[in-house]
Amino acid sequence: MGPPRFLQALPPEYRAQIEAIHQNSALTREQRWEQIHQIMESLPESVRANLPKPPGWERLPQATKDELRMIRNDKTLTREQRRERIRAVFEKLPPELRPPRPPHRGPPSERF
Repeated sequence: MGPPRFLQALPPEYRAQIEAIHQNSALTREQRWEQIHQIMESLPESVRANLPKPPGWERLPQATKDELRMIRNDKTLTREQRRERIRAVFEKLPPELRPPRPPHRGPPSERF
């Protein structure tokens, strides 16, 4: 399994930064997530707009897409706050429109 789709879509300089974080065994899992979050938040909007959409995005109502975009673009939210708000949006959807749960990808050390 190759790198995640979003990583493949990033310009080389950002991709290299994220790969270096993943390979840094001195970081805890939380530190890795936080550093990656900071990089993703610093991406120019032109790069963010071209990131691949999650599975099932095309089936979502336009109002839901708009709400998710607003959450994604809210720079005042922490990663955890963003996750909670996105989860709340998905819980309002009928079950058939909710995104599938991500597959288990093994231990973090085997992902890259």
